Amino acid sequence: MNPNELFALLPDMATFARVVDAGNFSIAARQLGSTPSTVSRQIKRLEDSLGTRLFERYDP
Repeated sequence: MNPNELFALLPDMATFARVVDAGNFSIAARQLGSTPSTVSRQIKRLEDSLGTRLFERYDP
């Protein structure tokens, strides 16, 4: 991955850090002034770019 590609992922990395701190997508979304679906898409894009899953997802 080149530096420009990494730079483009910075917002998604910041969202990832917020989800980790918040403990779930909904709280992170609220803190970011976003929606859970937007946060989910950002995390999915980051996972796809890195080639690995960052979170285990489950339905309560």
